[in-house]
Amino acid sequence: MDEFMAKLCELLSEQFIEQKSVSPVLLFSKPGGIEVLPLGEMIDNKDFVAALIRKLRSMSPQVCFVSECWVVTDAKKGVVPSKHPDREEIVMVMTYEGLDVGFWSAPILRSGDWAELGKWEKKDCDHIEGRMVEGPPSWN
Repeated sequence: MDEFMAKLCELLSEQFIEQKSVSPVLLFSKPGGIEVLPLGEMIDNKDFVAALIRKLRSMSPQVCFVSECWVVTDAKKGVVPSKHPDREEIVMVMTYEGLDVGFWSAPILRSGDWAELGKWEKKDCDHIEGRMVEGPPSWN
């Protein structure tokens, strides 16, 4: 997975330089290769995307979710990350292999019309919560 992640992060960084954004996608392994499912406007329906991830995890040994998002380190009750005063904008890659969840992220650095991704880092998944992390119901 590390070689795959290195290549994926490189490709995402190149896409970000060209487009100033990263298109949300799901990637999953299937016999004969990797399938890419662009999420487009579906990304706005977080519950649907979470359900789709759970379904794919029950069918495929490897699933990967790529998206831009807001994150916070000090959550305030009732304040969503996109409205939090101390939010950080990132590109995230979540990987799912069986029960294992991996999380990589790169900060989005912006100034006027200029934008690029910062350094990619693998994050500790012990404290990651939310609907995108939950496994299929039969796993809980």
